[in-house]
Amino acid sequence: FFYFSPKDIDFDEMLIRGYFYENKKWIPKIVEYPDVIYDRLRLRGIKGYNIVYQELEGIPFTNEFFGNSISKLEVYDKLADTGAFNDVLIPYQKVDRTRDIFNYIDKFGQVILKPEVGSFAQGVHFISKEKNDQYFVAIGDKEEYYNEFSLSNYLRELIKKGTFIVQKYIETRSIDGQPFDIRVHMMKDGNGEWSFVKIYPRIGVYYATIVITRKGGYVGNINGFLERNYGKENVYKLRKQIETLSTELVTHFESIYDKNINEIALDLAIDKKLNPKLIEINVNKPGIVYYEFDVAKHAIEYAKYLAERDRTD
Repeated sequence: FFYFSPKDIDFDEMLIRGYFYENKKWIPKIVEYPDVIYDRLRLRGIKGYNIVYQELEGIPFTNEFFGNSISKLEVYDKLADTGAFNDVLIPYQKVDRTRDIFNYIDKFGQVILKPEVGSFAQGVHFISKEKNDQYFVAIGDKEEYYNEFSLSNYLRELIKKGTFIVQKYIETRSIDGQPFDIRVHMMKDGNGEWSFVKIYPRIGVYYATIVITRKGGYVGNINGFLERNYGKENVYKLRKQIETLSTELVTHFESIYDKNINEIALDLAIDKKLNPKLIEINVNKPGIVYYEFDVAKHAIEYAKYLAERDRTD
């Protein structure tokens, strides 16, 4: 095992300066191209990096999905087209005009407005209609009230900056009143099958969105969290629902895009009837904080599987 970055590739000699972990130090050595590559860079198709992927073409990659953040709208649409996930997809619509947002607010009372492409809850708005024709808007730790006219002006300027999606808000809060979601991190194992790396709740500190841990959010143990919030009698049922839904989603997702993918993270909500709902699918930025070793075990076993399969082919 060795690691390398694009700048470590000698394209002329077809050699790599790889770093090997020996005696608690990373030691550089000149080596030939590897048998298989675990792609942590994940910038396939991004300008400036195509030459790297072209040079290494023919070597099996653990991940062949295109780089950067994926379009949430595209994912929702493709899953909706299958007809298999109508009960777990949260109602959504692409925003073409401010009236689309107000229609959703009138219909559901509370909505989430988020960029089509983005990560870490950046640009995500929670909007609800209050009494006296006032609208409450929360974005991160910022909370404000608007009347319809001022909100319309704000939203009009906002949607000029990019493509947004409006979505029904599923109130998923802990018994302490904090917003949370369930992160399900899945990777392929040594048999090339999807398996669970980590399932855990992510608890937010803002009104309606989850934040990464370095900004104050925190994570917990899934079984303990489910028991405390939903009762011991519901832990097994909820855990089973989460695992079954996650397996079905990643299997369908991979078949839709017809790309070799080895790692996906799902964000799920739990509605008031204790049914899991899909919030988002994360392909290129699943996160690994606090369980890096579990990720490494899966990554190495799957890399070995790909290398051995490539030899037999």
